[in-house]
Amino acid sequence: MKPLKIGDRVSFLSSSGGGRVLDINKNQVLVEDENGFENFHDIHDLVLRLEINIEQVELKDVTVKTVKKPQKTISKKEKDLPILDLHIENLTDSHRDWSNHEIVTFQLRKLDVFLNETERNRLPKVIVVHGVGSGKLKSEIQLKVRGIPGATMHDCHFMAFGKGASVIERKFNWK
Repeated sequence: MKPLKIGDRVSFLSSSGGGRVLDINKNQVLVEDENGFENFHDIHDLVLRLEINIEQVELKDVTVKTVKKPQKTISKKEKDLPILDLHIENLTDSHRDWSNHEIVTFQLRKLDVFLNETERNRLPKVIVVHGVGSGKLKSEIQLKVRGIPGATMHDCHFMAFGKGASVIERKFNWK
């Protein structure tokens, strides 16, 4: 995982929202949240924010690390995998008047872009942070994953992400 630095935009793993890194002291990170409040967070509760604006970015412009050759067992820890945080606050600022259906539809569109890009780059394993909530978004993601040949979805390790995150794994034809 790329180390955090001052000025980075981050998301919280154990709750919705995020902010901007102001200071780093060992494993404690001072983060200014979206409301201007400054709080310390454990470095393991933060993830660098992947920002994709679906309206302004063509799919071909999105870059994700490419895996060149498959390994028999993926030795990367879950925190080192590509991560998409689907908390709506991290995806757009214009969701205030949206219905729940509109929010979930928007989140699923963002997921489609992410999954298409990771498929294009043949990434066998990714993390999707969907939050705990009522479970509707997670259920919709599971339906989408079931429709992808060779794809499976399971909860992330609790110690790595807490509740509200899942691993999506895919098997590709690596010829």
